[in-house]
Amino acid sequence: MNVSTLSWIDGDQQDGFCRMVEQTLLPSEFVEIDVKTVPDMVDAIWRLAVRGAPAIGVAAGYGMLLGIQTEGGRDRDDLMAELGAELIQDGMTLLTHCNAGALATGGMGTALAPMYVAHEQGKKIAVFADETRPLLQGARLTTWELMQAGIDVTLITDNMTARVMMEGKVDAVIVGSDRIARNGDVCNKIGTYGVAVLAKYHNIPFYVVAPRSTIDTAVATGAEIPIEQRPDEEVTEGFGKRTAPEGVQ
Repeated sequence: MNVSTLSWIDGDQQDGFCRMVEQTLLPSEFVEIDVKTVPDMVDAIWRLAVRGAPAIGVAAGYGMLLGIQTEGGRDRDDLMAELGAELIQDGMTLLTHCNAGALATGGMGTALAPMYVAHEQGKKIAVFADETRPLLQGARLTTWELMQAGIDVTLITDNMTARVMMEGKVDAVIVGSDRIARNGDVCNKIGTYGVAVLAKYHNIPFYVVAPRSTIDTAVATGAEIPIEQRPDEEVTEGFGKRTAPEGVQ
């Protein structure tokens, strides 16, 4: 056969699409259709416009590429960044927890992305990055990223958050999320709940920046989200140095 059942067509600015034979019209008519969205790919598979296990598998793979382009890929990072930057005013001081920047995603990040865009827009901003114990992602990663971008960043210990808020030094909190439940409950790095409670007490806006793919509609509330139990050694002897007695729980 001198035609391809389905193939990927590269488009401008990475907006590619899948071209496939519309098999429901064969043999009376030969037509090729261009599938450019995830719903259209689902429809094509459901209608048997494409059929046969291997071909369906390839179509599903192309469907994932379409999803990356239209639902949760690098361009979505850009969109989240632009929308988030609208919330950041010139002169603001922000606080973030853990690392939700370029090192955590395939693009410029989630929580840090609005900061990058605001900085590029010429807004003068400053950021408090708490250390995020026990693995210090805030200290090791977030500060490094922001410094590389030329953004004014100050590292604080996790237990300093309440103090800087009380002193009126924080205008808004921006964090990422590992999973969001169907009711909107947000699950993020341990310590985020404490920051959220403090922000509410001090009447500080608290924003969560996350792609649609972070929302898990199969989970009704945050109480159903499984929490990872990490090794004791991350607390008792973090980075190879023992800081607690042997045998402590």
